[in-house]
Amino acid sequence: MFSLLSFLKQKQYRIVILINVVFALILLAYLNFSGNIAHRNTVYIFIAPVFLVILFISKNVLIKITLPIFFLIFIENIFISAIPVAKMFRVGGAMIFALTAIISIIYHQKSDKLPRFMAVQWVLYFTAVLMSFVLGASVSENLLNENVEALFLYYVEFLLYFYLGYLAFNDIEMMKKFLFIIVLMGLLSAAGHIFSMLTGINLESARGAEAVASTRDLSQGRWRYGGFFGNVNTMSAFYVMLVPASFYIAVTDRSYLKKVISLITIIAMIISVLLGASRGGLLFILVNLLVSLLFIRIKIKNIVFSVIAISILIYVLNMLLDQFFLDYLTRAINEMVRKGTDSPREQIWYYTWLIILEHPFGLGLSTTNYYTVLQQYGNLFWANPHNMYLEQITQAGFAGLFLFLSIVIRILYRNIKSFKNTENQAVKQILPITAVMIIGFLLMGFTEPIFRNQYKLNHLFAIILGISLSVTFRNTNMGLKKKEEQKIN
Repeated sequence: MFSLLSFLKQKQYRIVILINVVFALILLAYLNFSGNIAHRNTVYIFIAPVFLVILFISKNVLIKITLPIFFLIFIENIFISAIPVAKMFRVGGAMIFALTAIISIIYHQKSDKLPRFMAVQWVLYFTAVLMSFVLGASVSENLLNENVEALFLYYVEFLLYFYLGYLAFNDIEMMKKFLFIIVLMGLLSAAGHIFSMLTGINLESARGAEAVASTRDLSQGRWRYGGFFGNVNTMSAFYVMLVPASFYIAVTDRSYLKKVISLITIIAMIISVLLGASRGGLLFILVNLLVSLLFIRIKIKNIVFSVIAISILIYVLNMLLDQFFLDYLTRAINEMVRKGTDSPREQIWYYTWLIILEHPFGLGLSTTNYYTVLQQYGNLFWANPHNMYLEQITQAGFAGLFLFLSIVIRILYRNIKSFKNTENQAVKQILPITAVMIIGFLLMGFTEPIFRNQYKLNHLFAIILGISLSVTFRNTNMGLKKKEEQKIN
């Protein structure tokens, strides 16, 4: 009895007991209301807050940045969906996790300022976006709702994930670990898509059959879809970013375990993109692999390993495809042969160009804005122009595309310049990985509207941009400080 009383006298234990009692009462009321704990609201009310608390109080920056990305790719719109909080606005876990991570980083550590004029570039870019938003939202109440949702999902969250990537890392080794984790996510993504191809089960059906869009219903013959990205072309763009990065790790990293895992990841992603019959994905993977070779220093060791790695990849791919995936591969090849070089893209691009010449400030941020006007111009029924650059103009005007590219090219330029000038080998390992991921996104943008076609890649691209800017900016500052110290001495 006395030991129990002494226990209760301690304030922290009384607080814990009180929290547990309150939690038990809430759970009891919830069960009486819903009658079922196996419900999606259970995740929102009981599980999500626990992860958010862990995310906020944890001082491990790897957790802060990995958890939002993992949730974004593998949980959101697969097991749970965004929560409608108003008629025109839905809040997803991707936004909540990113905001929590940013606030936690600012709370626990001193945040660095953006490089000179970078904030100005972002303000100007959002000015162009908002001009198009006003034009598109003013058409009708329905388009107002759609434009508000698009503004937050594709633009505000893009900025949030960019800033999260920029703030997250002060430590080069932690950056390397995170980039390798993304490679592992590529392996998991490929496994999910291959599972969908072999079983005909769309992973999105975990939320219920009604949650799967009719355009991605595998049972209706759209066998290319499935996996965690939903859209096969968006998934292929993910691989265009990751295959060269994985190859660079396999060739240059000192860890043999990472080399092996990277090779396995490449094999899985190539099988996935082959089974998905993505012609653009296959083409741009090859192009970006050639780009990645520009960053690999010509050493006998690297050349020998590259030859061995490519030989192993070809042998293993050929064996796996022959033994396990021959029927699925035949189906994919027949699909690619059937399509050949035929594509509605040229026609869409032609009419899109006519549209943007008459609407230089953009049409609005929703796909309905574009879809309606395209019907009027070319009697075509497409929700996007199948080109990221043309879509940027339709959504943010010519100024928006210019400012978007000014941000991306500035970061990429700093990346390549730092790679050439730095003597820090750890930094020299990171920069090519982020560079080929950025280049891969830009390449795939020529044939796909990947900035908007499923938001997951948009957010991942933003975080890679932020990380790349972070390492180059801090590396440049370290270099300047070192030169100043040398002059003083």
